[in-house]
Amino acid sequence: MRFTRPVQIALASVVGVLLVGGLVFAARGGYLPCAAAMMPAASACTGASCTMTDHSACAQSATCPQAQPGSCCGATAQTTAPAVDPSACVGCGACAKVAPDAFRMNGDTHKAEVRDAAPAESVARGAQVCPTHAVSH
Repeated sequence: MRFTRPVQIALASVVGVLLVGGLVFAARGGYLPCAAAMMPAASACTGASCTMTDHSACAQSATCPQAQPGSCCGATAQTTAPAVDPSACVGCGACAKVAPDAFRMNGDTHKAEVRDAAPAESVARGAQVCPTHAVSH
């Protein structure tokens, strides 16, 4: 099948963009945390309407009205053990890459698992980068 010159140029452009995007993705280590997770805690916390998932960051926030260890903007301290939902986990390993002290990859199931006595900060960091939100903490 032969394509006209404008179609060839368009296809080459699309392939080029995809190739560069893939190279940038790989160079940055794959999945990146969402933009909200990279915001400083002081600007991320908005009081009662806080939508943060990593409440440990508010412990250092000067603007959070609920700034205290284990609590942010009315959220309570963790009462259940952190876990990975195996039906939601796609086995990408992003959590284990950013928080190896909290997560390991199961060699049989190729799914992430939370390590025993995993630090809460590390679990929260792993949960932030999970593309399918399979980590509960």
